[in-house]
Amino acid sequence: MGRKCDRAWRLPPHPPHGKPAYVPLAIRTTKGALTVTFIDPIAVKVKDCAMKVWSLQRTKNYGSKHHDKRAVDIRAAKFSADKRTVTLDIPDLLRRTPTN
Repeated sequence: MGRKCDRAWRLPPHPPHGKPAYVPLAIRTTKGALTVTFIDPIAVKVKDCAMKVWSLQRTKNYGSKHHDKRAVDIRAAKFSADKRTVTLDIPDLLRRTPTN
């Protein structure tokens, strides 16, 4: 058995320019929420957050135009104690099962 790895890749703690790197390490969705963990602490206000969603047409060809593109409402943002993880409350975000 291989060992469990919590990150597919790893960056140094801070980039060479010394500023925080707002690089997402993990993204998780649940019905009505999106949780993102970053490499460095992040502080955002709900008013500064925006999200668009769309559908894709599944075909044997590579790529698809975006269908049903629309903005979704972000009601709240909850931060972890270390400020690296933010969970966005997005009522319109539904977990969908891909269809063939």
